[in-house]
Amino acid sequence: MVQHVRSMSDDGRHAVIDESLSRLGSHDTPVRELESVYYTFELTMDYGAYREFKRHRMQSYMPQPAGIGLGYLTPPLVADAGLEAIFDEAMKVSQKGFDAIAVEMPAVAQYLVTHAHRRRAITTMNLRECYHLFKLRTQPTAHFSIRQVMGQAVEQARQVHPALFKHLRLRE
Repeated sequence: MVQHVRSMSDDGRHAVIDESLSRLGSHDTPVRELESVYYTFELTMDYGAYREFKRHRMQSYMPQPAGIGLGYLTPPLVADAGLEAIFDEAMKVSQKGFDAIAVEMPAVAQYLVTHAHRRRAITTMNLRECYHLFKLRTQPTAHFSIRQVMGQAVEQARQVHPALFKHLRLRE
């Protein structure tokens, strides 16, 4: 089978991809063969996005220890309420406590990291899971900050394999 695919022209391979994926609706599951293609992403997200992200079981991920070095994200509701100054002050208190404790007790200092602080994770998932994750976590009902992270991941994946992602229909 592999030899047959390798012997096909690009147009022939694209025709097979189009036949397999072009009629997928927004709730249809892609063919299992997509489980043989893998992607690795480095994602940076706040803890709210991270909590939604890690619910997806068909992936492997390794988070960086919680810290303050990647900054934080101010939730739109805080900004809309005019509370950014108070929020920023709370973040400074968190950072001051983290800095004071991290030198001697880095594991304990992680408890001073808020849900607004960004965190980095490396993840590996197959193409089929990408279709599921990208559809679900870019839709308007997803956590506000995961939509941006997943949107960036979609664009990176499309740049690598445009033929495999041209039929991905995001729920908007």
